Amino acid sequence: MLLPVCFILTGQKLSLRDLTISGSEQGSIATELKTEEADRFFDNSDETCEPAQTAANADAPQPEETQHNSYGQEQLMLRMIRQGDMVSLKAWIDRAPAIRPGSMAPNQLRQQKNTFVTTATIVSRAAIEGGVPVEEAFQLSDAYIRKAELLPDPDRIMNLQYHMVLDFCDRVRILQGGGHPSPLVLKVHAYILQHLSEPVTTEDIADALFMSRSYVSRCFRKEAGVTLQQYIRDKKIEEAKRLLLYTDKPVTSISVYLGYSSPGHFSRVFRESTGKTPMEYREDRSMRTANE
Repeated sequence: MLLPVCFILTGQKLSLRDLTISGSEQGSIATELKTEEADRFFDNSDETCEPAQTAANADAPQPEETQHNSYGQEQLMLRMIRQGDMVSLKAWIDRAPAIRPGSMAPNQLRQQKNTFVTTATIVSRAAIEGGVPVEEAFQLSDAYIRKAELLPDPDRIMNLQYHMVLDFCDRVRILQGGGHPSPLVLKVHAYILQHLSEPVTTEDIADALFMSRSYVSRCFRKEAGVTLQQYIRDKKIEEAKRLLLYTDKPVTSISVYLGYSSPGHFSRVFRESTGKTPMEYREDRSMRTANE
């Protein structure tokens, strides 16, 4: 909804501005966002935050320096996101020219937040075109926008914007696995994400897609390069890793959430996949983070 409004007001599409990236800030942002996302899966917190107070006389942007150079750069960035090309995207951001989206607000802080909202809108659409499920992309976009609205200064918003763009691109990269996924793989992927807390089976997926079990298994293996059961297991283990790293939930709670029959079964599967028990994985990463 904001894209047409911005286009009408400014006469151009909007994209990223120059980015000043802080390595330590990115590490903090990544941990905060993953912790918040992991906690939401358990639905056990309903936190509300008061927006940070800002000065009423914040520096105003310089509308007279607006340059209409954003469209080509924007399209280049969106293409890399659709392809999940993380290497090229990082290199492009490092050398991207200044992009000034025009004046959209009376002060610099509001200007940066408006730019952030527009960027979240277009990169989430690019990620959807790259294969990320619609609901997943929209929920992630909403979460980033809520966080940006609470930040008190433009530099932190630009850092968050940088992280958001890479996050969407990385999700496409993981999903595509080196190539553009087929419609069947996308449907299976979306079903698994929506039923992570259940014991997902091939029969369940086949019923949901109105296909026979043998047909789904055969076609999925041909198109994804792995068996359907292996793919289901991998997605559950990916989620388990995130929950172990970014929440303090006990292993028992995580195993129940992910639909395993028992904590012992969960630990056995996790060890087969990672070479470590869930607690060893959590402790190893905690020690590494502390040392860093």
